[in-house]
This record gives sequence, structure tokens and C-alpha cells, in this order.
Amino acid sequence: TEAGMVVRRPPVLGGATSYTFRCDQEINLESLKPLSRFIDPECTEGAQVKLLNQSILPATDFPNRICGSTFMEVTWQLHDNPVCGGISETVAQIITLEPAPPAFVSSSFPADVRVNTEQSTDPMELGVAEGVSPCRQEFDIFYVDSDPVRDASTWIVSRVWSIVPFFNTSVCSGATASGSNRTQTITIRDETGGGGGANTIHKDDNRLIASIGNWQACPTDAQMEAYTHVLVSFA
Repeated sequence: TEAGMVVRRPPVLGGATSYTFRCDQEINLESLKPLSRFIDPECTEGAQVKLLNQSILPATDFPNRICGSTFMEVTWQLHDNPVCGGISETVAQIITLEPAPPAFVSSSFPADVRVNTEQSTDPMELGVAEGVSPCRQEFDIFYVDSDPVRDASTWIVSRVWSIVPFFNTSVCSGATASGSNRTQTITIRDETGGGGGANTIHKDDNRLIASIGNWQACPTDAQMEAYTHVLVSFA
């Protein structure tokens, strides 16, 4: 008391802790709010910390960020007992949402297939892999065919599909979300009766469309020689 007056000391809002989650995790903001420290026991009744605002911050504000990360600022406000002053201070915390890896859509992934040497092995004929991103981030899908491997009267080609997150690494420090690979096996029946190398499956119209990440090497001559037409795109 001062000169017969009661001076109440309002509670103090503690510092907010920063958190990092994967972007596909469920977040309970109430469990992350900062705690208040009550200095005057008379100010505890009715005092509570409330969510005031939440917003997405520009990624450029974080020069050392992980590629694909999203940054959310959450502002909390301490509402204390009216006797102690009513609405009090605010504090902000940063929640980082790091990217989750994209994945192939299993239900539509190209099945293993058997064809003959008269049939095309073009993905438009044998199936194109599709992908999904948990957090709507960009990704690339591409494939590389192995060299044909002779097995009795057939050739075996392993078509390895890859799905990788797409990031501009010139403005961020790399990604924690990696991609994945999945293989489609193509069995080609040799109907020439020959056997003599990869040219056994080389027909007048055997076309290939290959999408390749720009950090990968070009297809080898051995991979190209089985085709009459090849379109290679770099992403």
C-alpha cells in the first residue's frame, strides 16, 4: 500500500518459445502459448492468455531458411484481472513449418508390363507416374530406363521413376525433404528369333520421352540406342 492505496502488480507474460514442425503435422496452438507469471495473488483470478493474431511471414525475412519452409507469426495477448489493469502486454512467437516429401500416387503408379517388340514402350502407352505433395509444394517427376538386360527370349528394362521436391536452392539453404524412387519393370518379348544385343528390340518406331532433373547426367548412348526418337526435357 502507498498512502492507504492498494497497488496491484499485474501478471507478466513470459517469453514465447519458437517451434518447428513438419508442414503436414497437426498443430494445437493452445498447447504452444506462453505462460504468464502472476506477481500479485489477487491478479490470478480471470487472467488468461489469448490468441490475438496469426499471419504468414515472407520467406525472404529468413535468409538461412530451409528450402520450402513456411514461417508463421503467432501473437498472444495477456488478459488479466480488471483490478490489475485489464488487457496487458503481447508477445509473438515464430512457428516454422518445414517441407514434407512428395510421394507417388500408389493407385495410379504404372504397373509392371509385358510387351512385344512391335509395341511401343512410351510412357504414354505404358503409364505415367503421378505424385502428390502433402503441403502443395512443387515437385518434379522423371524417369530413367536401364539398359535392356537379356533373359532367355525376353529383354528386361527397369524404368526407374523419381519424384523430388522442386526448390530454388539459390535463395535457400537446401531441403530436408528428400524424394523417392520406384521401379516399373518392362518385359519385352523378343520375336525376332535373334538375340544379338539391344538392337533386337530396336524397331522402326520406338519412341521415348524422358524428363530429367537438370542436376542429372544425360542418358548414355547405350540407353539411347534402343530408340528411334528421343525427346529429353530438363526440369
